[in-house]
Amino acid sequence: MVVCRWLGYDSAMKIHDRWISRGLVAGVAAAGVAVSALAWGQAAPPAGEAPDQPRKLDDFGDWRALAAGGDEDRTCYVTQKAIPTPPEGRAKDRPLLYVTQRPTKNALNVVAYFAGYAVKPDSDIELDFGFAKYRLFAQEGSNGAWSPSPEVDARIVDSMRVGQVVTVRGVDTAGREVADTFSLLGFTAAFWRASQECRVR
Repeated sequence: MVVCRWLGYDSAMKIHDRWISRGLVAGVAAAGVAVSALAWGQAAPPAGEAPDQPRKLDDFGDWRALAAGGDEDRTCYVTQKAIPTPPEGRAKDRPLLYVTQRPTKNALNVVAYFAGYAVKPDSDIELDFGFAKYRLFAQEGSNGAWSPSPEVDARIVDSMRVGQVVTVRGVDTAGREVADTFSLLGFTAAFWRASQECRVR
C-alpha cells in the first residue's frame, strides 16, 4: 500500500484555506458536478438559458472545451471525454480530470481531479506523466483534489500539453490503490480553445 504524505494535514489545510480565500475550491468543486454531466455527453442547455451552466465549445481528440457564465464572470474548462476503464471487478463512478480558467478571479490553469471513489483521509493523489510526477492534496470529506500552488498548476498544465498519457493514482478508504489512465490526445487544442474563450493569453 502506498500512501503519500508529502504534505502534513495542517499544511494542506492552510493551502486549502488560501484557495478558499481566492474563491477557487468552492467554485471548482461546485462546477465539477455540472462539468461532469456535459463532459460525458449530456445535452447543453438551449442557447440563452441557464448561462451559469457549462456549455460545450468544441471537442478535440479525447478532450472537450467548455465555458459557463457571461462576459463579466466567464469560466472556461477543459476535461477528458474518454472514461477510464475501472479495475476488474470494481465498480466506481466516473473520474474527472480538468483544468479551469476564471480570469475575473485571477484563477488560471487550476487543475482539479475528482476521483471515482472515496479517497482515504490524509492521503494524496499522484499525477504520473512518466517524465514527471506531481502530488495533489485531497480535500477532507470529499473525493476532490487540488495542487498546492498556482506554480504547480502551471507545471502540470505544461506536462499535459507535451505528454501522451497521465496516470492518476490514489488510495481509497479501504486502503486499496486505484489508478486511472487518461489519454492526453487533443488536450493542447482544447486548452487553447478554452483559453481563447476566456481571453487568457
